[in-house]
Amino acid sequence: MTWAINRLTVPTLFALGFALTFTIGCIGLVFLHYVVFGFYSMDAYYFYGSGFQALVGVSATFAFFALIYLCYPKITGRMLNYTFGKIHFCITFVGSYLICFFMSFLGSVVGVPLRYYEAGSGETFLTLANLLIASSAFCALVVGLAQLLFIYNLVHSYFRGARTNDRPWGEISVRLKLESSS
Repeated sequence: MTWAINRLTVPTLFALGFALTFTIGCIGLVFLHYVVFGFYSMDAYYFYGSGFQALVGVSATFAFFALIYLCYPKITGRMLNYTFGKIHFCITFVGSYLICFFMSFLGSVVGVPLRYYEAGSGETFLTLANLLIASSAFCALVVGLAQLLFIYNLVHSYFRGARTNDRPWGEISVRLKLESSS
């Protein structure tokens, strides 16, 4: 598995992350069309964790990062650091899936409603719900800190990144032969 990740470029990793997240988000939303399950989980964390967050938030973010990593060398004339890019991808991908997993688990298995806190009875229920909410918040914090690595990569590569030629990806297509701004 390590050799496959080392051969993939960072834009490709983010594009694959987009495709996988979008597909899994669509599959997660299919279950909401079943009346029994949809009525139970429409106002729960399952809806936001499984479908809404995966489709709207994470998928769009992965597509945006793929575009930035792909177009940055053509815009600036400098290459991004791909070691930082792969670390950024791994933290963002795993962290985003953990956030979605904890929210889906809260809504489908534990049954925590989204709109109010007094959801269940018993100390075990509240302890489990609070643990899952805290775990989701911690994962969101880690993913947020990983974006600082992305910003550092952008700024550092702008000033000290390796210079590129007019074809940083080795493309042979006519439409991508525009001159870089180096």
